[in-house]
Amino acid sequence: MVDGDIIRRARHAGTFYPGDELDLNRTIEDLFAEANDGSPVRPEKPKALIVPHAGYMYSGVVAAKAYRELGGHTYSKILLIGPYHSHPQEGVYFKGPAPALYDMLESPIGNIEYDKDSAGMLASTLKVEYQQTAHGGEHSLEVQLPFIARMLPGVPASMLLMGDSVYEDTSRTAAKISDLIEGDDYLVLISTDLSHFYPDKRAKELDEKSLSFIENGQAIELHEWDKTGGGLLCGIGGVLTVMQLAELKGWSTPVRLAYQTSGDRGGGRQRVVGYAALAYYES
Repeated sequence: MVDGDIIRRARHAGTFYPGDELDLNRTIEDLFAEANDGSPVRPEKPKALIVPHAGYMYSGVVAAKAYRELGGHTYSKILLIGPYHSHPQEGVYFKGPAPALYDMLESPIGNIEYDKDSAGMLASTLKVEYQQTAHGGEHSLEVQLPFIARMLPGVPASMLLMGDSVYEDTSRTAAKISDLIEGDDYLVLISTDLSHFYPDKRAKELDEKSLSFIENGQAIELHEWDKTGGGLLCGIGGVLTVMQLAELKGWSTPVRLAYQTSGDRGGGRQRVVGYAALAYYES
């Protein structure tokens, strides 16, 4: 049973990204302009993207490098997967994947229809409950919505948050998503940042190792690396899920499109967060 607002409100507009429509459009235009650094956009159609979720001033250009790959392509549905950040004492607690149920996703530059059918099928096949409270306050998926509204207007989207998860949760989720998207034209979006709060040089060393596992399709190795505290990907559950999904679907190993740290964006070099954009294409 789902109670409350059937519109998922843009609660982080004005903090992570501009809340004014005109300002947000200008910001996104500037991010795409900077991302258009002369590197070509691949002609292949992306099947999945890995994108960061910090404030646009820090990770927006890296995200734009991924979203520009969608230009000229069409999709019937979008599935977003990201981490739930709240501490158990600060919010709700759940294990594994959790969808939400809405009618609409609010964005300052255009609302997005919610794909209730996909959310319902995932809730049923994964045998999990909707987590409205967790979804309503989480930023990791919300910050993707303006990019979606800009690049894929009119395409319905559903959302899945990963709570406290083990490797088996990601394997099960990948298998059910594989069934869900069979025969339909989905774009899968994975939201994650990389290492957190290391000095810039060390962060780049750690992130390079994490990215090498992702680029080589080594999901178990990334999982073990993250368990040691080495990777520190806040969205590790979603990343492991898409890595296994790509193997099930026979997609290409991902192409790295961009990497920066918050230090590269003027945030100081002593305690940085890493950001990467990667794309999977149909093999």
